[in-house]
Amino acid sequence: RVVPTRLLGEYFGTPGWNETEFTDAATIMFQYLFYPDDPEVEQKALSAAEQTRNYLDQTIAERKTDGEDLEEMLHRLRQVEGEILPEYSRHLIDYSSSDLDISQLKAKLNRGEAFVDMKKVLWYDFERDSVINNQTYLAFITGAASTYTAIVKLTLNQNVLGIQQTRSQAAYSEQIWKPLSEHLTEYELVYLAPDDVLHQVSYPAMATSDGNLVWDELETVVLTSSLGMLTPAGDGEVGDQMTFLGGPELAYVSHDTLTQIPNEFRVPAGYITSKSIREDIRFSNPTGATQEVTQLSDKVAKKKQTRVLKGAECNKSGFYDQCGSSNLIHLTAPGFFLSQDGFEADTTGQGSYLTSKWIKSGLVLSGANVSWNSDTIVQSQQDDGYITSLELATMDLDQMDMMVLNGLNAGSMKNGNSYNQLIRTLQLIGVKQILVALWDVPLEDRLRFYEPFYKYLSKGMTPTEALAKTQKKLRKKYDPVIWAGYRLYR
Repeated sequence: RVVPTRLLGEYFGTPGWNETEFTDAATIMFQYLFYPDDPEVEQKALSAAEQTRNYLDQTIAERKTDGEDLEEMLHRLRQVEGEILPEYSRHLIDYSSSDLDISQLKAKLNRGEAFVDMKKVLWYDFERDSVINNQTYLAFITGAASTYTAIVKLTLNQNVLGIQQTRSQAAYSEQIWKPLSEHLTEYELVYLAPDDVLHQVSYPAMATSDGNLVWDELETVVLTSSLGMLTPAGDGEVGDQMTFLGGPELAYVSHDTLTQIPNEFRVPAGYITSKSIREDIRFSNPTGATQEVTQLSDKVAKKKQTRVLKGAECNKSGFYDQCGSSNLIHLTAPGFFLSQDGFEADTTGQGSYLTSKWIKSGLVLSGANVSWNSDTIVQSQQDDGYITSLELATMDLDQMDMMVLNGLNAGSMKNGNSYNQLIRTLQLIGVKQILVALWDVPLEDRLRFYEPFYKYLSKGMTPTEALAKTQKKLRKKYDPVIWAGYRLYR
């Protein structure tokens, strides 16, 4: 408690008590750590602690009546974070470069709209001088017409963590939506910018207090960050050139020559993460992946120009070639999403890997399981079978209207921010709309969703219209597992 006590005095102050008095009280309490058996020291420490608490209670009471400028308070909190632990400085970059301030948000919200910005809270362990991730989040809720920003605490437990939403719907609703809903009753459209594991949640599928689904009561739009509020949403029709890729042959060894990617952007698996972690990862395809892309292509071919790449052809070279000429890419294949925080470090000391967030996520294609086991680039295998976000960032896909990513199984991923980095990269290089399947379902159920979806696209509907109509149709007959696990970024 010593460091927070000093910092509270320095940054917030209290009536009639200055920084020196805070420091004196902190020193007294600190002495008690070294002389716990000395009754006199103990009594002084208890007295100092009580005095500190009384002054803080007085400050809190006055702040509640006086109000507080949220922007200024957040600025001071970030200063406190930087003082307590240097590791927080990494997060300050994200705060300053990827978030809007509240006045900008309000300017972008229309009547009946709200924005929910979710931030993971890392707790400081004083004894170990490190941070602890106990899966606590703060949600900042800003409405168009409201005069304040509500701050809601979300705490996730094991009924949510590591359990796919389809198997723990009640816990997801209780721990995530219920605390938020109390502040969203007057809104019809809610924009959400999640953090970490909250990226994997299907918000429309959660239950409301009256037994309905969120989907029935209001519209939700998930953004990769608050900056999405500044970018006009892309929602035009999809062009005629469509390519369906799926079921890559993951153990295939390709000797194709890649000319699309400069060598300096190819990253060996040994630099992405440690060998001990890679040994626990074995990529596998969604069931029926090749059948899915073949069947969907046949359906769409009546009105669109289509091409199918499956098995060994679903490789890196083929992906790059088709991206250059397609208006829509449908990819049914795995992905990888690794920690950006260094918590997955190889404690054996073997190998050295990079910490850049650009290489912690990517798409998996033919040959990935071979290259994934190698610490260095295999010169004879230029097509290494995986495409990192760093490699994707070298592409120019301004002509691509839509990309559909099925098979990433984002709903059970370990790191939501790496998943988010992949989506943001695709947006950065020009992909106008991205449809992602949050969880894996059997082939029959995937086709129940995709066949009407592509039927509506072929009729000239926008992806937003096609998605809404498909979900409305399936909502009448099927469980949310079938239709609610799809998210459109635009």
